[in-house]
Amino acid sequence: MLKLGLFFASLCFVLFAMPLDTEMDISKLISFTPAVDFSVQVPVNQLQCLRQNGYNLLLLRGFSAEGDGEFDPNAIINGHNAMRYSFGLQIYMEPQPASKTKNATQQLDEMIGALYHYGLHFRNFWLQVSSKSLSTWNSDAASNIAFLDAIISQAHHGGIGVGVFTSQDDWKTITNNWIPNYPSLPLWYSNVKGNGVQGETPQDFNDFVPFGPFTTPTAKQYGIGESDCQVANNRDIYVNSQAAPQSLFQAGAPKTLEEAYRNNFYTPAVDFSAHVPVNQLSCLKLSGYFILFLRGFSAENDGEFDPNAIINFHNALKCRQPPKPRTPPNSLDEMMGSLTHYGLYFRFFWLQVSSKTLSKWNSDAVFNVAFIDAIISRAQQGGIGVGIYTNQDEWKQITNNWTPNYPNIPLWYSSVKGNDCQVANNRDIYIKNEAAPFSFLHMGTPKAL
Repeated sequence: MLKLGLFFASLCFVLFAMPLDTEMDISKLISFTPAVDFSVQVPVNQLQCLRQNGYNLLLLRGFSAEGDGEFDPNAIINGHNAMRYSFGLQIYMEPQPASKTKNATQQLDEMIGALYHYGLHFRNFWLQVSSKSLSTWNSDAASNIAFLDAIISQAHHGGIGVGVFTSQDDWKTITNNWIPNYPSLPLWYSNVKGNGVQGETPQDFNDFVPFGPFTTPTAKQYGIGESDCQVANNRDIYVNSQAAPQSLFQAGAPKTLEEAYRNNFYTPAVDFSAHVPVNQLSCLKLSGYFILFLRGFSAENDGEFDPNAIINFHNALKCRQPPKPRTPPNSLDEMMGSLTHYGLYFRFFWLQVSSKTLSKWNSDAVFNVAFIDAIISRAQQGGIGVGIYTNQDEWKQITNNWTPNYPNIPLWYSSVKGNDCQVANNRDIYIKNEAAPFSFLHMGTPKAL
């Protein structure tokens, strides 16, 4: 459905056991984008002023809890005007659980239908769960959970990702710390002391404490009741990374609700480790492949960074098809150090657990589990997400069906061999929705570990 200009990259690693160097602080690689959220209609000159003042991302209300709940037309005006100044754009939904005329899914459909009808296409939105909004929540947490679950389920069924905009106290009050049965819901959390500058909290995630299903935030609202360029707004920071794309919006032709939900499930993909020339990458693109999974670390010998990831990534950019590499803790350091040194930053990688690769797994599953756990723990402590690339038989053989103590680890499972455009590769499909972002890499200046 949504052919956003977000082309794609991620990471996956072939494993070889090596010791863990505990001195590297991965969190230093995290940076933030200044953002504001508001619901009022903002004139073009004031949007231009916001852009000149350094705000790169606007979070716009697409649905209001006023009355029985209604689409917010200001999102259309603000969205189209903001695109003139190259803002990243995202939508949040302020639902109305107490509505007497519209149930949860009808409210979602109204927002999606209206935005698409007016040519604003999106693949992800934030669902506001707050006692400080116009939403009237039930005193019974079970009723609130059913309402929220209906919205998330309907959106996911249509291939649209959902993040949650809430605070620790609100989530506990409204849902009794519900843990949804959905993998890795993104979190935009609020932590403020009061209105205005004096009520702001620091512009970082150092105050974040995991709650409910949320272990790592994507965005933070650190100020409310502020004013910039004569625009009443709230101030936010957003992780500056392609794992969390800033712009989940694009302008396009008007579409119906049915078209908005249509064909939004899977995207063709390939994974490979060979060096592929530009003309063959272009051929893959023309053949309909939109994601490349590139090996960032090889298990050859004692394990080593794979330089083909750099060449393939930069070549893929020439065909507007950036990639997704594959990827242990000395090994993790080496891969991260090499990629960032060459200007490729990532906040997520795939950890390959397979007996069909060069990885030399131990016959003792306990050893393998400790090895895998060290990588995941190290990465997540530094704010780097990890998914598992494996299959049912190999997971059982290598880990004895280990259940990691990490919530909702994404899974990339199985593949079949193919040959396209004279490129030795494996073929894949990938969920086409921003809850599972395509692009986990972006370019920048070289950085040290």
